[in-house]
Amino acid sequence: MKVSSINIYPLKSAKTISLESALVEHRGLRFDRRYMLVDASKRFVTQREFPRLAKVGTEIIGNELILSMDGKTLALPLVPQNSELVSKDSIGFFDKSVEGIRLDLENDAIRDFFGEDFLLYYMDDSIRRPISERFDTGNDIVSFADGYPLLAISTASVAEVSRRMEADLPFDRFRPNILIENDIPFEEDRWGSLTIGEQRFRVTKPCARCVIPTIDQSTGTKTGKEPSATLAAFRKASEVYPDSFEDLGCSPNDVLFGINIVPEGDLKAVSIGDEVVPIVS
Repeated sequence: MKVSSINIYPLKSAKTISLESALVEHRGLRFDRRYMLVDASKRFVTQREFPRLAKVGTEIIGNELILSMDGKTLALPLVPQNSELVSKDSIGFFDKSVEGIRLDLENDAIRDFFGEDFLLYYMDDSIRRPISERFDTGNDIVSFADGYPLLAISTASVAEVSRRMEADLPFDRFRPNILIENDIPFEEDRWGSLTIGEQRFRVTKPCARCVIPTIDQSTGTKTGKEPSATLAAFRKASEVYPDSFEDLGCSPNDVLFGINIVPEGDLKAVSIGDEVVPIVS
């Protein structure tokens, strides 16, 4: 098994940046989901409510993150300085809250693209957002990702869903950080940990999927009920883990695809072509 794709999403829910190599940090891959859009009610914004976010291009040029929206661009500091940050606020995030720091900038490009006065928030290194208490070993933190530092999926699992759908499903529907090339569908269900190159990761739990896999990442539009409908037919938590889904923090009808992983030990870089060595729990 080996790594076949590495992806970061500097702005949560926007387009991916695919990399040959990425540095692993405690909260995830470097620059991954450090920025997030927030609405006027101080609640986070994702493709769930605004599928058009999938069309927001992202590119790192020098020390800037360039957002592209229907021909308009917005340059953001890749790592903002204190003078570029306004206030640290509490942001509604699912049924909890997270801290973020609002950027001091005009956002006409964002307003024109979404028709909303969204604000941009950044997570700097002073913000320590823990992962779920159920899986936190004491110092596990995460960016603005939904809940865990990294998401890994496998090519064989994507291929199996494609086979059942009788369609060619692109892996970007699942928005992974790491795509692992392998031969056996859903063998990752049994992994307790894995090493990628020289970096060790702990598997916390399977990923319960939301509606985002039903959004075409190239057009920013919903395509119906697939692949969620196909996954629901054979990947419900109560069927995949009949004796342990509650211990994994899953509801019986959660639809599972991919694994949430947390880096451990000394932090290294991961690269395309790195060998992946799992340890079965």
